[in-house]
Amino acid sequence: MTPGLDLGGDASIWRQIRAVRSSPSGFAGLTDERRETFGAELEQSEQPFDAAGAVGYEAQALPLFYALSQAGRAIMAMSSKDDWKTSSHGMRAKQLDGSVCDVELQNQKKGLFISVADEIRSSGLVEAVRLGDVLAGIPEVSSTVPRAAAVSPALLLRRRATADRSSGVVRRSTQLESH
Repeated sequence: MTPGLDLGGDASIWRQIRAVRSSPSGFAGLTDERRETFGAELEQSEQPFDAAGAVGYEAQALPLFYALSQAGRAIMAMSSKDDWKTSSHGMRAKQLDGSVCDVELQNQKKGLFISVADEIRSSGLVEAVRLGDVLAGIPEVSSTVPRAAAVSPALLLRRRATADRSSGVVRRSTQLESH
């Protein structure tokens, strides 16, 4: 078994999320339905995140998908939109007859993925993306993806903060490194 990602995160982060869950603000607190959805979806996202962190990479996909789906539904309960409920995940897979790395993922016009992307002001997937490229972009799993399956190597983001002692100004920079 390959060691899994540390998906449980810092326990203090989950404590903060639980505190928000118990007294939601904004649109999540407007109606009983939104409040109940918000709380239940956040709780149901924590459990599969913990489960995914306890298994190897080969078994993480399903609990991570479920965890992210539940977190997305909580985000939508906070949304100012009247149509905050979604009935599908909003992704489409193509090229299913070849290698797993050749499967293409694409936005659908409706669904959770595009709704959350819109809510957080992200473009989502502008065009179809190959699953092999997505996997190759994750440093923790990129070494398990066949080289021929990936178009681009994983990139690591390294953040640095330096302080100018004379002025006290802190400068932050981000450096990309090929993995």
